[in-house]
Amino acid sequence: MIVFSSAIYFAEYTPDGCRDGGWLGNCTWEDNGSVRGDFASSIAGAAASRVSQPQECICVDPNPYHSIAASFWWSIVTMSTVGYGDMTPVTVVGKLVGSATILTGMLVLALPITVIGTNFQKVMKTVVQQTMKTNVEYLKGRRQIAREEIRAILQRFHAVTEDIHLDIDDIIAVPHLQPQHW
Repeated sequence: MIVFSSAIYFAEYTPDGCRDGGWLGNCTWEDNGSVRGDFASSIAGAAASRVSQPQECICVDPNPYHSIAASFWWSIVTMSTVGYGDMTPVTVVGKLVGSATILTGMLVLALPITVIGTNFQKVMKTVVQQTMKTNVEYLKGRRQIAREEIRAILQRFHAVTEDIHLDIDDIIAVPHLQPQHW
């Protein structure tokens, strides 16, 4: 994740903190690539109405990848396949880094989680089958009240009606796993 965070930071890096074409107003660029607003235009713009296009230099599309730590958030969200959309790359190199991050996230996180979940489901199915087998072995040879007898008793006491449904399996508890108290 740190590798992809660093890669997207440098792929989307802008020295002035605003994406290309993200400036609005009267902006001039210095020789070193930084932007400078026209001071006289700013004063005139402050005095005039700001209903029309602003006279001062304003960044309307700031670069969300302002640090490697901020890019780490993007890396976590992208690799976990959540994808909030709050930070998106705009450069070609940034989009390539984003694609590599998505594919790596699928291979490193999404596929192993699916395999682990499938194995867990198989183990749980085996445990349930073993528990049922143990319950059947416990009940063999004992006189048990039949399911229909229990339903008839409950209906006599008006515990089961058309409006109230009780599951007989929930009512019958197999006490073989509980300690015997003499």
